[in-house]
Amino acid sequence: MKIQLTVLTILLFVNFSHAQYKGKKRVASSSSNSSQWWVGIKAGTNLSDPNASGNFWIFSFTDTPSPGNAEKTYNQLSDPGYQFGFLVGFEFLRGLSANLEPVYSTYRYSYSVSYDYSSEEDPTKSVALAFNHTNQLQYIELPLTFKYELMQGKTKPFVKGGAYITTLLNATKKVEEEITDNATGGNTIYEKNEYAGEITNFYQKSNWGLQLGIGVTQNLGNARFGLEVNYKSGMKNISNSNSRFRDNQFLSGVFDAQDDIKLKAVEISLSVVMPLKFITSKDYVPL
Repeated sequence: MKIQLTVLTILLFVNFSHAQYKGKKRVASSSSNSSQWWVGIKAGTNLSDPNASGNFWIFSFTDTPSPGNAEKTYNQLSDPGYQFGFLVGFEFLRGLSANLEPVYSTYRYSYSVSYDYSSEEDPTKSVALAFNHTNQLQYIELPLTFKYELMQGKTKPFVKGGAYITTLLNATKKVEEEITDNATGGNTIYEKNEYAGEITNFYQKSNWGLQLGIGVTQNLGNARFGLEVNYKSGMKNISNSNSRFRDNQFLSGVFDAQDDIKLKAVEISLSVVMPLKFITSKDYVPL
Protein backbone atom coordinates (compact mmCIF):
# COMPACT_ATOMS: atom_id res chain seq x y z
CA MET A 1 0.00 0.00 0.00
CA LYS A 2 2.80 2.38 0.95
CA ILE A 3 4.64 1.47 -2.27
CA GLN A 4 1.54 2.17 -4.36
CA LEU A 5 1.01 5.52 -2.58
CA THR A 6 4.65 6.48 -3.17
CA VAL A 7 4.46 5.60 -6.87
CA LEU A 8 1.23 7.58 -7.22
CA THR A 9 2.85 10.62 -5.55
CA ILE A 10 5.87 10.45 -7.87
CA LEU A 11 3.64 10.17 -10.93
CA LEU A 12 1.57 13.18 -9.83
CA PHE A 13 4.74 15.26 -9.21
CA VAL A 14 6.23 14.33 -12.58
CA ASN A 15 2.97 15.13 -14.34
CA PHE A 16 2.70 18.52 -12.52
CA SER A 17 6.32 19.42 -13.33
CA HIS A 18 5.86 18.55 -16.99
CA ALA A 19 2.75 20.73 -17.14
CA GLN A 20 4.63 23.63 -15.56
CA TYR A 21 7.50 23.24 -18.06
CA LYS A 22 5.11 23.22 -21.01
CA GLY A 23 3.35 26.32 -19.69
CA LYS A 24 6.62 28.23 -19.30
CA LYS A 25 7.74 27.18 -22.74
CA ARG A 26 4.52 28.52 -24.27
CA VAL A 27 4.91 31.87 -22.50
CA ALA A 28 8.52 32.26 -23.62
CA SER A 29 7.52 31.43 -27.17
CA SER A 30 4.66 33.93 -27.08
CA SER A 31 6.94 36.66 -25.71
CA SER A 32 9.51 35.96 -28.41
CA ASN A 33 6.89 36.10 -31.12
CA SER A 34 5.52 39.38 -29.73
CA SER A 35 8.88 41.18 -29.70
CA GLN A 36 9.74 43.30 -32.70
CA TRP A 37 12.63 45.13 -34.35
CA TRP A 38 11.87 48.47 -36.03
CA VAL A 39 14.09 50.40 -38.46
CA GLY A 40 13.46 53.73 -40.13
CA ILE A 41 14.39 57.36 -40.60
CA LYS A 42 13.74 60.57 -38.69
CA ALA A 43 14.19 64.28 -39.38
CA GLY A 44 13.18 67.58 -37.88
CA THR A 45 14.16 70.97 -36.52
CA ASN A 46 15.60 72.28 -33.27
CA LEU A 47 15.96 75.53 -31.31
CA SER A 48 19.09 76.04 -29.21
CA ASP A 49 19.12 77.33 -25.65
CA PRO A 50 22.74 78.31 -24.82
CA ASN A 51 23.51 78.47 -21.10
CA ALA A 52 26.58 80.70 -20.61
CA SER A 53 28.23 80.43 -17.20
CA GLY A 54 30.59 83.40 -17.61
CA ASN A 55 31.68 86.15 -19.98
CA PHE A 56 35.22 86.62 -21.23
CA TRP A 57 36.88 89.58 -22.96
CA ILE A 58 40.29 90.18 -24.49
CA PHE A 59 40.78 93.31 -22.40
CA SER A 60 40.20 94.45 -18.81
CA PHE A 61 38.24 97.51 -17.72
CA THR A 62 39.84 100.38 -15.81
CA ASP A 63 36.37 101.35 -14.52
CA THR A 64 33.23 99.31 -13.94
CA PRO A 65 31.29 99.30 -17.24
CA SER A 66 27.91 101.02 -17.28
CA PRO A 67 24.87 98.67 -17.35
CA GLY A 68 24.50 97.10 -20.78
CA ASN A 69 28.01 98.04 -21.88
CA ALA A 70 30.18 95.03 -22.85
CA GLU A 71 27.50 92.58 -21.65
CA LYS A 72 26.76 89.61 -23.87
CA THR A 73 23.06 88.90 -24.36
CA TYR A 74 22.26 85.37 -25.55
CA ASN A 75 19.11 84.71 -27.57
CA GLN A 76 17.06 81.81 -26.23
CA LEU A 77 15.23 79.36 -28.54
CA SER A 78 15.38 81.75 -31.49
CA ASP A 79 17.82 80.23 -34.03
CA PRO A 80 16.54 77.13 -35.87
CA GLY A 81 18.73 74.18 -36.70
CA TYR A 82 17.91 70.75 -38.08
CA GLN A 83 18.66 67.05 -37.68
CA PHE A 84 18.17 63.87 -39.69
CA GLY A 85 19.23 60.27 -39.29
CA PHE A 86 18.21 56.69 -38.63
CA LEU A 87 16.27 54.87 -35.95
CA VAL A 88 16.68 51.28 -34.78
CA GLY A 89 14.32 50.09 -32.05
CA PHE A 90 13.72 46.82 -30.23
CA GLU A 91 10.29 46.40 -28.66
CA PHE A 92 11.04 43.77 -26.04
CA LEU A 93 7.97 44.15 -23.82
CA ARG A 94 4.45 45.30 -24.55
CA GLY A 95 4.73 49.06 -25.05
CA LEU A 96 8.39 49.27 -23.94
CA SER A 97 11.31 49.59 -26.35
CA ALA A 98 14.99 50.51 -26.50
CA ASN A 99 16.05 52.77 -29.37
CA LEU A 100 19.35 53.74 -30.99
CA GLU A 101 19.01 56.94 -33.03
CA PRO A 102 22.21 58.08 -34.82
CA VAL A 103 21.65 61.54 -36.36
CA TYR A 104 23.47 64.41 -38.03
CA SER A 105 22.54 67.61 -36.19
CA THR A 106 23.13 71.31 -36.81
CA TYR A 107 22.67 73.76 -33.94
CA ARG A 108 22.66 77.56 -34.22
CA TYR A 109 22.77 80.10 -31.41
CA SER A 110 23.33 83.85 -31.34
CA TYR A 111 24.25 86.64 -28.97
CA SER A 112 24.89 90.38 -29.10
CA VAL A 113 27.32 92.71 -27.35
CA SER A 114 28.08 96.42 -27.61
CA TYR A 115 30.94 98.64 -26.50
CA ASP A 116 30.55 102.38 -25.86
CA TYR A 117 33.54 104.72 -25.86
CA SER A 118 32.99 108.25 -24.45
CA SER A 119 35.22 111.28 -24.32
CA GLU A 120 36.44 112.14 -20.83
CA GLU A 121 36.14 115.85 -21.60
CA ASP A 122 32.65 115.59 -23.11
CA PRO A 123 30.74 112.35 -22.29
CA THR A 124 28.07 113.23 -24.85
CA LYS A 125 30.60 112.55 -27.59
CA SER A 126 30.87 108.81 -27.98
CA VAL A 127 31.28 105.96 -30.42
CA ALA A 128 29.29 102.70 -30.08
CA LEU A 129 30.31 99.35 -31.54
CA ALA A 130 27.52 96.74 -31.75
CA PHE A 131 28.18 93.11 -32.69
CA ASN A 132 25.67 90.35 -33.48
CA HIS A 133 27.24 86.88 -33.39
CA THR A 134 25.71 83.72 -34.88
CA ASN A 135 27.50 80.43 -34.26
CA GLN A 136 26.67 77.17 -36.06
CA LEU A 137 27.79 73.75 -34.84
CA GLN A 138 27.54 70.44 -36.71
CA TYR A 139 27.52 67.18 -34.75
CA ILE A 140 27.15 63.45 -35.18
CA GLU A 141 24.96 62.36 -32.26
CA LEU A 142 24.23 58.91 -30.87
CA PRO A 143 21.22 58.86 -28.50
CA LEU A 144 20.16 55.72 -26.62
CA THR A 145 16.59 56.08 -25.40
CA PHE A 146 13.84 54.02 -23.80
CA LYS A 147 10.26 54.60 -24.92
CA TYR A 148 7.08 53.63 -23.07
CA GLU A 149 3.70 53.67 -24.83
CA LEU A 150 0.92 54.97 -22.59
CA MET A 151 -1.86 53.14 -24.41
CA GLN A 152 -2.32 50.51 -27.09
CA GLY A 153 -4.08 50.72 -30.43
CA LYS A 154 -3.24 52.21 -33.79
CA THR A 155 -2.57 55.58 -32.11
CA LYS A 156 -0.01 55.34 -29.31
CA PRO A 157 1.05 58.34 -27.17
CA PHE A 158 4.40 57.76 -25.46
CA VAL A 159 7.06 59.17 -23.17
CA LYS A 160 10.78 58.60 -23.66
CA GLY A 161 14.10 59.39 -22.05
CA GLY A 162 17.76 58.55 -22.34
CA ALA A 163 21.26 59.88 -22.91
CA TYR A 164 23.35 60.86 -25.92
CA ILE A 165 26.96 61.42 -26.92
CA THR A 166 28.15 63.80 -29.64
CA THR A 167 31.18 64.30 -31.88
CA LEU A 168 31.83 67.76 -33.33
CA LEU A 169 32.33 67.87 -37.10
CA ASN A 170 32.55 71.60 -37.81
CA ALA A 171 31.76 75.02 -36.35
CA THR A 172 31.45 78.41 -38.04
CA LYS A 173 30.75 81.98 -36.94
CA LYS A 174 29.17 85.00 -38.62
CA VAL A 175 29.45 88.47 -37.09
CA GLU A 176 27.57 91.62 -38.09
CA GLU A 177 29.13 94.88 -36.87
CA GLU A 178 27.56 98.33 -36.67
CA ILE A 179 29.52 101.44 -35.71
CA THR A 180 27.50 104.41 -34.49
CA ASP A 181 29.10 107.86 -34.19
CA ASN A 182 27.57 110.14 -31.57
CA ALA A 183 30.54 112.52 -31.49
CA THR A 184 28.96 114.96 -33.95
CA GLY A 185 25.79 115.26 -31.89
CA GLY A 186 23.78 112.86 -34.02
CA ASN A 187 23.06 109.16 -33.79
CA THR A 188 24.22 107.88 -37.15
CA ILE A 189 25.35 104.40 -38.15
CA TYR A 190 28.22 105.25 -40.43
CA GLU A 191 29.76 101.82 -40.97
CA LYS A 192 28.58 98.22 -41.23
CA ASN A 193 30.85 95.18 -41.55
CA GLU A 194 30.47 91.41 -41.73
CA TYR A 195 32.94 88.72 -40.70
CA ALA A 196 32.70 84.96 -41.17
CA GLY A 197 34.99 82.01 -40.62
CA GLU A 198 35.58 78.58 -39.12
CA ILE A 199 35.85 78.24 -35.34
CA THR A 200 35.96 74.47 -34.86
CA ASN A 201 38.96 74.75 -32.52
CA PHE A 202 36.89 77.01 -30.22
CA TYR A 203 34.88 73.96 -29.12
CA GLN A 204 35.39 70.61 -27.42
CA LYS A 205 35.44 67.63 -29.77
CA SER A 206 32.86 65.66 -27.79
CA ASN A 207 29.95 66.17 -25.44
CA TRP A 208 27.24 64.18 -23.70
CA GLY A 209 23.82 64.93 -22.33
CA LEU A 210 20.40 63.75 -21.19
CA GLN A 211 17.06 64.02 -22.94
CA LEU A 212 13.36 63.67 -22.17
CA GLY A 213 10.49 63.69 -24.59
CA ILE A 214 6.87 63.00 -25.43
CA GLY A 215 5.20 62.02 -28.68
CA VAL A 216 2.66 59.95 -30.52
CA THR A 217 2.82 57.23 -33.18
CA GLN A 218 0.22 56.17 -35.72
CA ASN A 219 0.15 52.77 -37.44
CA LEU A 220 -0.67 52.89 -41.17
CA GLY A 221 -0.45 49.42 -42.66
CA ASN A 222 2.88 47.93 -41.67
CA ALA A 223 4.48 51.37 -41.23
CA ARG A 224 4.51 53.39 -38.01
CA PHE A 225 4.64 57.20 -38.27
CA GLY A 226 5.74 59.29 -35.32
CA LEU A 227 5.85 62.88 -34.05
CA GLU A 228 7.89 63.74 -30.96
CA VAL A 229 9.26 66.68 -28.98
CA ASN A 230 12.47 66.28 -26.96
CA TYR A 231 14.33 68.53 -24.53
CA LYS A 232 18.07 67.91 -24.70
CA SER A 233 20.43 69.09 -21.99
CA GLY A 234 24.17 69.04 -22.64
CA MET A 235 26.08 68.23 -19.47
CA LYS A 236 29.56 69.47 -20.44
CA ASN A 237 31.04 72.85 -21.26
CA ILE A 238 31.29 72.78 -25.07
CA SER A 239 33.91 75.57 -25.24
CA ASN A 240 37.61 74.82 -25.55
CA SER A 241 39.28 76.96 -22.89
CA ASN A 242 42.71 76.29 -24.39
CA SER A 243 41.70 78.17 -27.55
CA ARG A 244 39.83 80.99 -25.84
CA PHE A 245 42.54 83.64 -26.31
CA ARG A 246 44.30 82.16 -29.33
CA ASP A 247 44.84 84.85 -31.96
CA ASN A 248 42.24 84.84 -34.75
CA GLN A 249 40.17 87.30 -36.75
CA PHE A 250 37.38 87.32 -34.18
CA LEU A 251 39.65 87.87 -31.20
CA SER A 252 41.47 90.85 -32.69
CA GLY A 253 38.78 92.06 -35.11
CA VAL A 254 35.60 92.06 -33.01
CA PHE A 255 37.09 91.66 -29.49
CA ASP A 256 35.32 88.34 -28.91
CA ALA A 257 36.48 85.55 -26.61
CA GLN A 258 34.48 82.35 -26.30
CA ASP A 259 32.34 81.99 -23.16
CA ASP A 260 31.84 78.77 -21.22
CA ILE A 261 28.59 77.30 -22.55
CA LYS A 262 26.37 74.29 -21.93
CA LEU A 263 24.18 73.76 -24.96
CA LYS A 264 20.54 72.82 -24.46
CA ALA A 265 17.89 72.49 -27.15
CA VAL A 266 14.25 71.74 -27.93
CA GLU A 267 13.95 69.26 -30.78
CA ILE A 268 10.91 68.37 -32.90
CA SER A 269 11.13 65.29 -35.15
CA LEU A 270 9.03 63.26 -37.55
CA SER A 271 9.81 59.59 -38.08
CA VAL A 272 8.66 56.57 -40.03
CA VAL A 273 9.68 53.00 -39.16
CA MET A 274 9.01 49.54 -40.56
CA PRO A 275 9.05 46.18 -38.74
CA LEU A 276 11.79 43.69 -39.52
CA LYS A 277 9.56 40.75 -38.68
CA PHE A 278 6.95 39.85 -41.26
CA ILE A 279 3.83 41.12 -39.49
CA THR A 280 1.39 38.90 -41.37
CA SER A 281 3.24 35.75 -40.28
CA LYS A 282 1.03 33.35 -38.36
CA ASP A 283 3.73 33.10 -35.68
CA TYR A 284 3.84 36.86 -35.04
CA VAL A 285 1.74 38.19 -32.16
CA PRO A 286 1.51 42.00 -32.63
CA LEU A 287 2.25 44.19 -29.58
